[in-house]
Amino acid sequence: MIDAADIASMSDRQARALIGKTVAVTKDKFVFNGGACASPSYERSVNDLARSFREQGHVSSANMGLPDPVTAIDVCCTHLFLKEPGRILVYWNGFYFDAVRTRK
Repeated sequence: MIDAADIASMSDRQARALIGKTVAVTKDKFVFNGGACASPSYERSVNDLARSFREQGHVSSANMGLPDPVTAIDVCCTHLFLKEPGRILVYWNGFYFDAVRTRK
């Protein structure tokens, strides 16, 4: 867990329980901790980092480790942010989690 928005729909304890959980990103489905987005849109946009997080996420971007500008991906049920090859930031219920690509 990297950070949290001012208002979140789960507690810090619930968020900490998600650390180490698998995120599955495929063409047809996005799954995190049993929550699934069927038919995700994966619409990309490039945004000013600080403004985007302050206005939309109500959180500082200082600790996120993201490039500026940042590539945001609207999944339909959540947002992903591209950090570097093989790494993304996952927004889930008001919390931001680091995710690293693993090979099957």
